[in-house]
Amino acid sequence: MDLDERPADIRTARLYLRAWRASDAAGLLPVLEANAAHLQRWIPAHVASVAPLHEIEERLHGFAADFAAARAWRFGIFAPADGDVYGEVDLFFRSDRERVQLAHADRVEIGYWLRSDLMGLGYATEAALAMVSLAERLSGMRHVEIRCDARNARSAALPRRLGFHLAGGPADASDPYAMVWIRALGGPAG
Repeated sequence: MDLDERPADIRTARLYLRAWRASDAAGLLPVLEANAAHLQRWIPAHVASVAPLHEIEERLHGFAADFAAARAWRFGIFAPADGDVYGEVDLFFRSDRERVQLAHADRVEIGYWLRSDLMGLGYATEAALAMVSLAERLSGMRHVEIRCDARNARSAALPRRLGFHLAGGPADASDPYAMVWIRALGGPAG
């Protein structure tokens, strides 16, 4: 896939995935406020922390800039009918050691989070599967990774449903709970 071909939006059976825009801040802020305790345990502060509206706008502007520069493709997960914010799903480009720009990557990492009231309905699985499909269209990628905390049982169950296998050992020696799941591209659909 050429960078000019990257999708700014994706539709699945039940979801609308779209690159974040600063104008999404008004819809995202109440979701962050209502889910602060749920998200902040698992999601980095620069993504999940509650902040004044103008700071959320700046955060989303930065996400949009990263999307345009192929540093990370963060998609808001929205309800197709009314645009309600459900969460986020991401493609991060990686080398064997760290996140990099797409041009320097040989693998991709999927990230995701959902509002707590929408967990258990298959939305995260559906969104992550859309990211696997997108990753399969990128040239030069060996596999897809999902990195999660072993204590987050729901998050850790998702890669297994999508045909990922546990790569073994922690992703970060300083974090004994970090898990890395891998799926070869072109593997079985979930």
